Amino acid sequence: MNKREFVMLAKNLSEREIVNGMYMSIKLDGQRALWDGGVTRGMPKFDVPWANTKKDERYLERQYATGLWTRYGNVIHAPDWFLNALPRNILLDGELYLDRGKFQETRTIVSTIIPGDDWRKITFNVFDLPSFSMFADSGTINNPNFTKHILRDDCFKLFKDMSKQVLQFNTTIMQLYGLYNQNRGQTVWKPLEQIQLPSNESTAKTKLMELLEKETALGGEGIMLRSPNSIWHPKRTGQLLKVKKLEDSEARVIGWVAGLGKLSGLFGALIVDWNGKTFELSGFTDDERAVNDNGWARLHPGEVGPDQYWPVKFRKGCTIRFMYRGLTDSGLPREARYLR
Repeated sequence: MNKREFVMLAKNLSEREIVNGMYMSIKLDGQRALWDGGVTRGMPKFDVPWANTKKDERYLERQYATGLWTRYGNVIHAPDWFLNALPRNILLDGELYLDRGKFQETRTIVSTIIPGDDWRKITFNVFDLPSFSMFADSGTINNPNFTKHILRDDCFKLFKDMSKQVLQFNTTIMQLYGLYNQNRGQTVWKPLEQIQLPSNESTAKTKLMELLEKETALGGEGIMLRSPNSIWHPKRTGQLLKVKKLEDSEARVIGWVAGLGKLSGLFGALIVDWNGKTFELSGFTDDERAVNDNGWARLHPGEVGPDQYWPVKFRKGCTIRFMYRGLTDSGLPREARYLR
């Protein structure tokens, strides 16, 4: 069975990417959400073909679907008044969002099983209208958070009243605003603004960097790019790119961790101290991961290395540079990677 994801996921923008003509939007720091048109609302979660039931034994009561799902196939328990404002029999892909720098507060609000009045602060910012035929495509989702075999025939039974039309993104934008204009009385959801970059590549990259600088200065997370002729499909794809401002800093090496799997016999990560905070840093080549350890790392995968053994190129107390994209809520560098 083919590999797939639950929703469409982005790759990072590389220096070689051509961006002219792409649509750009603000990267929202909220909770990714998919609305299935309400076809599963009220169904036992266990009966939904794409539901993630991996840890449902922890719940004391039976779980029921709301029609709103996280990117890992879990139910989002939004209040009825919120769900009632979402369009029936139309799939929406977007982000439940509060404001810049309020990721943790957003997650706290939308993660509760019994929704509270704080939901009135949340807006569903929609950036795509997935085709149900693409969303329901057969395949296997397999990641640390979500393992599921999805069969098209099981899903199609729920989508019998929906259109099978697959839209390119430039058409999707027009359809999305048309749908929004038909429902202007509600304040629950809205289209996420999309700005098309110029056709000249140099001008396009300049405009992209200007918006990135502006958004970063406001405390935002970054920018998303989407190819105008791309279609929504549940995979990680270069048709959808995320752009974040890179920062760099220095940290002091205080330890190392033996590698797992293909990194057996090497170190998997260095343990570093950065401004009094400790975290594991990766991003090394196999040559850089070599350890003088008489085979200790191979026999102790995933364990912290003893002081008598150390990597060949990195000694205890040495200073190394790394790059990262902003900070987590706990103040640790996000997406930290060793900088050669």
